[in-house]
Amino acid sequence: MYRTAGLEQFACMEITRLLSHILLLLYCGFYDRCVERNEQQKMAVLHIVSGVSRPAPYIIYGPPGTGKTKTTVEAIRQVLAAVGGNRVLACTPSNSAADLVCQRLLESPVVSKSEVLRFNAMSRDERDIPLDLKGNSKYDLTMGELLTFRVVVCTLVTAGK
Repeated sequence: MYRTAGLEQFACMEITRLLSHILLLLYCGFYDRCVERNEQQKMAVLHIVSGVSRPAPYIIYGPPGTGKTKTTVEAIRQVLAAVGGNRVLACTPSNSAADLVCQRLLESPVVSKSEVLRFNAMSRDERDIPLDLKGNSKYDLTMGELLTFRVVVCTLVTAGK
């Protein structure tokens, strides 16, 4: 009985903290004003930050040029700001998409460069990695090493291996 009460109290504290972050987000705004002005992107970010589907993963999809990268980067920034110990695994369908998400995160003053990893497949040629990602790119890490990063960006295929 004591244990259940403690879990309920913890859950209430977590919900209160997330709700306060969402209210602050709505009041103070988004890091990316383009996302804030687009109602669908804005709602996607709010749903991700609120954790309404946890522990299921969040999937952002759509045709080229619809703002998937902007929405993903904004959501990652907000999730990291909401909870100090959060970790994010961002998976994309291609290396170029993963590179772009990682580059946008590294451009952000909100995310520390040392917290972001661009995890590559062993089969990827090192010459194909953009120069600005070389310092954050790794190939073969143990699970313990992966867990030292708050954000890991990779392709879906690499994540599945």
